[in-house]
Amino acid sequence: MIATPPVDVIIPSLNGRDHLALLLPTLAALDYPRDRLALIVVDNASEDGTPEWLAARWPAVCVLRAERNLGFAAACNWGARSSRAEYVAFLNNDMRVAPEWLGGLLAPIADRVVCTGGTILSWDGQRVDFVEGALNWYGRAFQRDQGLPYRAERYADPRPLPFACGGSLLIHRETFLQVGGFDEDFFAYFEDVDLGWRLWLLGYQVWFAPQSVAYHRLHATGVHLGIARRYALSERNALWTMFKNLEQPTLDRLLPGALLLQTERALGLAALLPDEIEAAEGNLTVAAPAAAIWAAQEEALAALPAVEHKRASIQSRRTLSDAEFFALFPPVHHNPLFPGRAHNVNERRFWSSAGLEPEKGAGGAARHRPRLLILCHEKLGPRLAGPAIRA
Repeated sequence: MIATPPVDVIIPSLNGRDHLALLLPTLAALDYPRDRLALIVVDNASEDGTPEWLAARWPAVCVLRAERNLGFAAACNWGARSSRAEYVAFLNNDMRVAPEWLGGLLAPIADRVVCTGGTILSWDGQRVDFVEGALNWYGRAFQRDQGLPYRAERYADPRPLPFACGGSLLIHRETFLQVGGFDEDFFAYFEDVDLGWRLWLLGYQVWFAPQSVAYHRLHATGVHLGIARRYALSERNALWTMFKNLEQPTLDRLLPGALLLQTERALGLAALLPDEIEAAEGNLTVAAPAAAIWAAQEEALAALPAVEHKRASIQSRRTLSDAEFFALFPPVHHNPLFPGRAHNVNERRFWSSAGLEPEKGAGGAARHRPRLLILCHEKLGPRLAGPAIRA
């Protein structure tokens, strides 16, 4: 690979003029050859004058103007199709980047490593936003160590990731388009998870690029969707992700469990017990996020023919089995957004039914995971430091 290949930075934006005013100067200060770098802003029908402002203040920026809000996935795909660069880097508009951001993203690229994700920190650089992703088996993903104090030495090594965060992601453009890009039906949330999972299944690799650093105003752009819509999108897209990417025997065992766990989460958000529902007469008032989960199931079902077509394409080309994928990235068995113990136990029970356990250690032997009781006079936390204890 050429050390400094042509790269187009693609920035989806909706009413993001104020964010772009902070981001673009940091992109102009990148430590990267100007003749190998271009900026593309995909404007999702902004009403704050973003296109006109860009034309006046940043005339070198290519602006693609959508007539409606396409969502994150479709906006990124449009930018990639319009690009002619060897690589494209997707970047949230509510970021600012360090001078080495782009060079850092390119550093791990080699052979089958076609996609990288960089370090994302809080706006002040003090806390972790993204350094590693984790999956559970039903398509939801989480950011490890999010919100914890950032220690550069702790996250200094490049390593494989199940997916890269779409807010700061670089990928070989032709490969991105060949594998189908982001799934535009997702609109927003988990499209990067689906892409990463798909890349691994199709024989490519995704790696963490620690030297690439961006700073993020968390939820500065997503809040306009509203909490209920965010719940609906994330729950629906998680279902689609597992449906598209799991092998048929695994899907047959796990899909019923995924639907039951969604119902459990909806009842938890509604603060309703089954007995209360059975005893109720007339209508029940249900919190909007709870209703959004059931709406997500309806949306997922309505789109099933299109999703089945995508699934067939992935399954016919996959080179990595479910067992091999989850050996690389064992699923987490908890949902930080719904931390009830019963829910976690049910997650493990359904996963065990898939036949992909036990995990294998060196030499193929089953890995023993002992149960550990910690007795401590202090409150346990993710960074508890005491006499010879880390919990």
